Amino acid sequence: MADPVVLEGLRFAWAPVNEQKSWSFVEVTDAQGVTVTVECLDIRPGNGQARVFVEFMEVLRGAPIRSDEEVSQSQGVLHDVERAPRL
Repeated sequence: MADPVVLEGLRFAWAPVNEQKSWSFVEVTDAQGVTVTVECLDIRPGNGQARVFVEFMEVLRGAPIRSDEEVSQSQGVLHDVERAPRL
């Protein structure tokens, strides 16, 4: 089994392209200094989407993550449609 990932840092970058479009990025860093940058839709520092990322990160920061399922469980998200509650 691979070593767990421990998330440590989160940064946002936003660049306007024109009046209708902007490029938005989130950079996530783990405890070993490995960084991944992800392009996201309309995330600007200080807006609602950015706040969601920050809250998401606060739940995960410092906790050893071994699988996607652990992330989902920490956020109360179900991936398995069969287990999802019926409305």
